[in-house]
Amino acid sequence: MSLRAFLIGTASLSRLSTLGLLGGLAVGCSATAPESQYPPPGPSDGLPYIPFPEVNDLDDESIDDDDDFGAEGDAPSAAKVAAVSADLPTSIPLLGAVSECKAKTCLLTDWVPEPAWVGIGGKAPKGTTAALNTPPVGGKDGPALLWSEKLPKGNTLVLPRHQHLEYWLLGGAGKALVTGDDGGAPKALESWTLARVAGGGATLRATEDSVILIAVVTNKESLKQAIEAAKAKPWEVRWKKRPAPIELSQLNQAEAIPNQGGALQVRLSMPASPRRVGALQILKGGADLRMPEHQHESEWEHVALLSGSGTMRYASADVELKAGDVAHLAPGKLHSFRGKGDQPVVALQIYSPPGPEARFAQKPQGSAPGAKTAPEKPAAEQSTAKKPAPKKAAAPAKK
Repeated sequence: MSLRAFLIGTASLSRLSTLGLLGGLAVGCSATAPESQYPPPGPSDGLPYIPFPEVNDLDDESIDDDDDFGAEGDAPSAAKVAAVSADLPTSIPLLGAVSECKAKTCLLTDWVPEPAWVGIGGKAPKGTTAALNTPPVGGKDGPALLWSEKLPKGNTLVLPRHQHLEYWLLGGAGKALVTGDDGGAPKALESWTLARVAGGGATLRATEDSVILIAVVTNKESLKQAIEAAKAKPWEVRWKKRPAPIELSQLNQAEAIPNQGGALQVRLSMPASPRRVGALQILKGGADLRMPEHQHESEWEHVALLSGSGTMRYASADVELKAGDVAHLAPGKLHSFRGKGDQPVVALQIYSPPGPEARFAQKPQGSAPGAKTAPEKPAAEQSTAKKPAPKKAAAPAKK
């Protein structure tokens, strides 16, 4: 063998050995090769390992900081929660603030039963007694007040007109009739019947000994501001045309929308009502219902606990809540809730202004998680919509 042939053969063997070594390294570093640890170590230059984001499993919708379900890391897994019955309790407890109309007619001259409850001067209306047995939790000078009204049979409570107020009346016990002071047929208010009275201007007459949960909400910065302005210039708030019709909804017969994999049942009330100042809904969960810490950027959240008990964390302080307690949670304030005890948690919730409650609504079938859909037009609007004119056939080319 010549020297030239020997050198060529040696070079060929060296190249084959190199290719074999590279092939072995490729197989050993394959994406399908098992790792000895998880997550795998980062690169040699010390950069951290960043895992892919996990998919949220709460009703296939994304969670943000303004969501009652909390951040993704805090959300309970659908496999760990059990669906709860959507049935509502047969009775509604008295709230911490209680008023009783003992006269045949009680006129809320200051639009609330006790002016001191909203931080203004004045006395309770004639024939009315008011007691704040348990002060509400949370922010003061807010845009809402909730109380229980005792109304003996035959007595009438009068809600004066105020174009910047909205009253919600929820029947707890007994029967009463709601009538607008501008006329119209009386509307019956029984257990779990909800009436929305935009702008006030209504009477509430008991046909049986009754207890009604009343919430008043304003679109002004605070209820105190709205009432003080009305007392200074009452003619400016007395509407001549009712802002919206008086509406009724039977909440215990309304559809319950499952959230958190069925661990939370939500009943929305009158979501299509015009000129809403607040949005009211009923939430029901198990005795251990959990609402991870979150906040709302611009909305107040008003909560009345109707059943169950638990710990609410608000502004870095823990507060024990029981049935009948009320909380006013200001915008931008972190808050959370954890149920405890052996009774299901049922709460009345109001957002003012409306907005955050929209996430509770069911999504159309087949929509992608987090996808936004355009609102459907009413049938009448669809039928009167102009159809595009048919395109004219192109004229034949001139020869």
